[in-house]
Amino acid sequence: MTRSIWLASLLVLLPTLAQSAPPEEAVKKFNEAAEAFTKKDLPGAIKGYSEAIKLDPTFGLAYYNRGLAYHSSGDLQKAVADYGEALKIDPKHVEARNNRALAYQVLGQSAKAIDDLTEGLRVSKDARLYGNRGLLYHGQQQYDKAIDDFTEAIKLDPKNAELYAKRADSYAARKDDDRAAADYDRAIELNPKLPQALHNRANYYMNKKQYEKAVADYSAAIDLMPKEPLAYYNRGMAHLRLKDHAKALADYAEAIKLDPKLALAYSGRGQVYFEQKAYDKAVDAFSQAIKLDPKNAYNYFARGQAYRAKGDKALADKDLKEAARLDPRYGKQ
Repeated sequence: MTRSIWLASLLVLLPTLAQSAPPEEAVKKFNEAAEAFTKKDLPGAIKGYSEAIKLDPTFGLAYYNRGLAYHSSGDLQKAVADYGEALKIDPKHVEARNNRALAYQVLGQSAKAIDDLTEGLRVSKDARLYGNRGLLYHGQQQYDKAIDDFTEAIKLDPKNAELYAKRADSYAARKDDDRAAADYDRAIELNPKLPQALHNRANYYMNKKQYEKAVADYSAAIDLMPKEPLAYYNRGMAHLRLKDHAKALADYAEAIKLDPKLALAYSGRGQVYFEQKAYDKAVDAFSQAIKLDPKNAYNYFARGQAYRAKGDKALADKDLKEAARLDPRYGKQ
């Protein structure tokens, strides 16, 4: 099994709002707040922006930046309110729209986020709005809508590698492997150091049983994101398919080091030990995977096979029965 890395965050930028020049004292407070924000002094930034707003209630950029400070401090409700004030001043403001949608998404209000981006598209045909709405549709498994939005975004921003990579992920989720591969290739052509595209193209190669190519892409992705445990796990699976047990075990060990709760890595380790006929070690590895992910039928099935290979029929039958209960497909094996 391989997993795609999907980045669910929207864009957070510092824009310039269209408005008349604010009073000099308000600008002074604004600049002090901006300096505090740069130094990660969020309370100081919020205080300064609030003083600027008090001096000029039409200071749109101050509302936006205070919203960004609230957002960064985790106070999403206040961030939403300030982005809203910024949008009242400039309804075409793309970043305020994007960031409010992100806040809605984090608050678990994806429908509001989509509605916000849709409203933004009525007044401003912007690649970022299409791209981020596509991202939300992808998260809701509405892959056709996601693809349509990424396609519109690409028309507006045809050199944006991330848009091709995101559309590729949606094609891959829809099992349209050839289109996914073409988009991953284009994304990597535009930006050879885009780790998610490299990683997820490797997943495509895994599905096509082109394991050497998969290893190459996973390795390139790991060079760019060396702290991502799934990349090591997936490369370990490619090594396992190539019967390179030593490299597979090394990758699973690194994945576990980075994320000790990654059940997949223990399961992969168990598969290596099973192939090596080290059945006691296989049982231990699958047991750890089950402890971390007790609803995963495969791990019970695999541990049952290891028990059977050891000659422990009672424990094998128990595990195989549990695997079939969790997933009836295992009852047919």
